Amino acid sequence: MKKYKPNWSDPRIVRRVNHSLDYALANLSTTKPRQWSTRRIDYWFGQQQNRLSQLIRSELLVCVDSFYNPERGIAKKYLLNWQGVEKLARCIDRPISTPTATRISAADTVYGSDILSAAFVYQQKNNRLYTPLQYLTNDIRKPLFANYGYIHEYDIKTAAPQILTQYSRTKGLTRTINTVDDYLQDPNSSRQQLAEVIGTDYATAKKLITARFAGARLGYDNALSRLLNQNRLQYERLKNNTWFELLTIDIKHMWDAIKQDLYMSRLSARDKWNIYFQEELRVMRSTHRYLSDRGITYFHEHDGWRSRESVDVRELKLHIHKQTGYWLDFDETIFETSDYT
Repeated sequence: MKKYKPNWSDPRIVRRVNHSLDYALANLSTTKPRQWSTRRIDYWFGQQQNRLSQLIRSELLVCVDSFYNPERGIAKKYLLNWQGVEKLARCIDRPISTPTATRISAADTVYGSDILSAAFVYQQKNNRLYTPLQYLTNDIRKPLFANYGYIHEYDIKTAAPQILTQYSRTKGLTRTINTVDDYLQDPNSSRQQLAEVIGTDYATAKKLITARFAGARLGYDNALSRLLNQNRLQYERLKNNTWFELLTIDIKHMWDAIKQDLYMSRLSARDKWNIYFQEELRVMRSTHRYLSDRGITYFHEHDGWRSRESVDVRELKLHIHKQTGYWLDFDETIFETSDYT
């Protein structure tokens, strides 16, 4: 079969490639894999039987995890191929800069009008609110929003462990859970120590601990192993780590109390995540009411938000406690547009 050679002077081809480049640059990273459904790829790149679409996919996408399960909402994972970006850009005479600057510019093209309008539309699924802007990687989302004045970022400190621990105590937990309580007092040290012991990074250690709170199980083919990219040595170190074992015992006590209160003999990992998301959403709904009542423009991000205006965190904590019963702390970061230019 004759090799396909696009007519790069055809305006329709240039538009399609620009369209695909913008979305790929905005939503994919060269270092952090992201799940991407076939439906979204077809929408932005064109149907896969189309020869131009096939070429665009081959140049821009690197599949790093081919596992997918539509019933569980799991799609294949991809990285952005920067060499392919440069090649396609040359073909259509599109100027590009550094990877970060080019990606921020593309994200602005795709999403800038939505951020400017502040008319964010969320869809609720499994007790979480979703919108496409949430899927931008942090190195793109933060400067992009900062350029539109959203310079204040807030997150619930140790959100899942904190909420689930307090929730279990409202459901009748009476056992001592010293390892959990110690972790909540100084989560950063515990994460760093676990990362060093098993030979991973801080961010992965944090994910492992959070996933354990929400029901992720040990087992080489299970979620905790996948967070380690199924690295056998790191997994064995995790499985045999005394601190992680003590943490697991405390977490089991928490979920035993919750199960008894719910009159359930067993809770799957999905059940546990849904319980957490349900309580997280209660907290965030209360937060949204507080922000809206004070005219604060915000963008919701699961267990946090970013806003144009600063928030009186002490007053917000009292508001959330009054409405939900939770005592929570928040991390605040302020970004300036000059940090990214």
